[in-house]
Amino acid sequence: MEGASRFLNRVWRFVVSHIHEIGRGGDSPRVMRGAIGGASPPPDFSDAGRAFRRTIHETIARVTDDLDHDFHFNTAVSAIMELTNALYAFQTSATPEWGVAPAEREALMREAVETLILLLGPFCPHITEELWSQLGHHESVFRRAWPVADLAALVKQAVTVVVQVDGKVRGRVVVEMNAGEEAVQEQALADEKVRPWLRGRRVERVVVVPNRLVNVVTRA
Repeated sequence: MEGASRFLNRVWRFVVSHIHEIGRGGDSPRVMRGAIGGASPPPDFSDAGRAFRRTIHETIARVTDDLDHDFHFNTAVSAIMELTNALYAFQTSATPEWGVAPAEREALMREAVETLILLLGPFCPHITEELWSQLGHHESVFRRAWPVADLAALVKQAVTVVVQVDGKVRGRVVVEMNAGEEAVQEQALADEKVRPWLRGRRVERVVVVPNRLVNVVTRA
């Protein structure tokens, strides 16, 4: 019960604290939205934006499958929790420094929040109804069609890989999906945010976790 309460409070806090950014536009056309709002998302997503939107639509596919075919409510909720974690991470890292424009950030956060509320609705009707209203919608959340995963968004062409130097995150690089370890290592070591942490030190070992992580171990 305590875990469920903490999770729902995280969702509530995020939506309420970001109303000023994602807006109370409801069905107003001035609000730029993704597939959930009925309009096509911006075509010029950054690599980070595409990766996050893929997470959104992977979650839609997972939750829909769990509910429609297997009645696996526990794994459906787990997927929604993972989307919440991804949403928190995105709002922290989605900055112009990482190539995410303000309009793109707003559109993706709106799409993610609306998706989260719609998927959570069958489990927590009262909280989601209130949050849906706070987003500016005039009709009930349960009159909105169930979200459908965008197959184009699920295609993995590139992934963002975290680069650590001696266990600490020092950068992120975008690489081709399932790229070879040598190519990923070369790109990670050449990254401008990573290079300063290698100056004056000898690279002793580089560990590549495919599509996820590069850890550089150095010695003075």
